Amino acid sequence: MSKQLKTIGKLSFILLILNSCCNNSKKTINTINHNDTINKYEFVKVLPRSREGKLRYSYELTQELTNKVELKFIENGFDSIYIRLWYIYNYGPTYQVIDFRKTEGKWFAEFCSLKHTKINDSIIIKKMDNEKKVPKSGWASFIKNILALGITNLPVDIDDPDYTPSTDGDFVVVEIATAYKYRVYSYSSPMEFPSIKETKNIEDIMELIEEEFGIERLKKI
Repeated sequence: MSKQLKTIGKLSFILLILNSCCNNSKKTINTINHNDTINKYEFVKVLPRSREGKLRYSYELTQELTNKVELKFIENGFDSIYIRLWYIYNYGPTYQVIDFRKTEGKWFAEFCSLKHTKINDSIIIKKMDNEKKVPKSGWASFIKNILALGITNLPVDIDDPDYTPSTDGDFVVVEIATAYKYRVYSYSSPMEFPSIKETKNIEDIMELIEEEFGIERLKKI
């Protein structure tokens, strides 16, 4: 065999090995990413349902309002953390909603008043007022306090025989969205159940928001 043929043979063999290594490396990376997505980063939704398994009216209403007023849709997750509170007054012309979101390491807040009317059971938004907000004590203190009150992990359902939620009264709805989880819970007229830990917590949360942002509820829920 000539020197030239030997050289060509060696180069071909080296290229074959390099190509094989590259292909194996790509397959390994794809496999790792695929497994991570399934095992660690599977997106989870926790929605409020009745004992019969139906979605609660409070959740369906806030999703309808989100679409109508074109608020940011967070049900499919948010890259950092997004917290939204709804104040729903059944017998009033205005709903209130406040958003807290963390983006690129910074917190932001926005408060909205939604003036509405009903025509044949359909909600018509007449006016929406938006206002940027900043907590009086600073973001670090506010976030520490609101997390300590359990805003991100209060239960979807209150397991207490003394809690009898109304289906047509006033209620507060809380949405929490992260990159991997979305959960919603709603409490009906929490002020009427001061002895229950969860309703006491949500009332304390609303009072903290009022104090920090100068927001006045149209009605004590």
